[in-house]
Amino acid sequence: RPAIDEKFTDSKVLVVNADGTGVRVLGDGMMPSFSPRHNRIAYSRQQPNYGVWVMSSEGPEKELVQIDENGWGADWSPDGKQIAYALNDDNGTNLAVYDIVEGDRLLLFEEGKCPYSSFFWNFCWSPDGRRIACKALRTDGEKYELIILDARGAKHGLVTRVEEEANPNLTWSHDSKRVFFSQKTASRNNRRSEEHTSE
Repeated sequence: RPAIDEKFTDSKVLVVNADGTGVRVLGDGMMPSFSPRHNRIAYSRQQPNYGVWVMSSEGPEKELVQIDENGWGADWSPDGKQIAYALNDDNGTNLAVYDIVEGDRLLLFEEGKCPYSSFFWNFCWSPDGRRIACKALRTDGEKYELIILDARGAKHGLVTRVEEEANPNLTWSHDSKRVFFSQKTASRNNRRSEEHTSE
């Protein structure tokens, strides 16, 4: 809320009832994602506690676990067993999937060979849990792409659907066959929405 001099680093995670009552501030953080059963929240934190964290939806006093100190952005898989997030460490940029049950981390691109320099954090799992759609910037810094990536890794499937500027907010159709997103048109004040098949 810049109008009252709040900055990006001042972000907080809040929970509120659908009717606007019962607002609770759970602590510092941003980009929260409810687990499918709504009892846990994956989210990102700034320094000095940078990284991807998971806390109880009742608050960090009940549960607070750091998933990856180099992670950013987080989205739960539909079955609640995995969390996908962007990663930037000494080995470069990547997308990672963390197994909540086993505690293992899977890199979706071969380490050090990711063709993208950054991933926008509004990526989205397909309802069947098989793929992840997101907006990414190529390593040359000149091209944005909307990609659909196999959740087991790029070697199992990587499809580029749009090779131009588009909003990073994505959603899937319930049958996991289409991705919906919006783009700016030639006029700065107009936007258009498009659907692309995921096949």
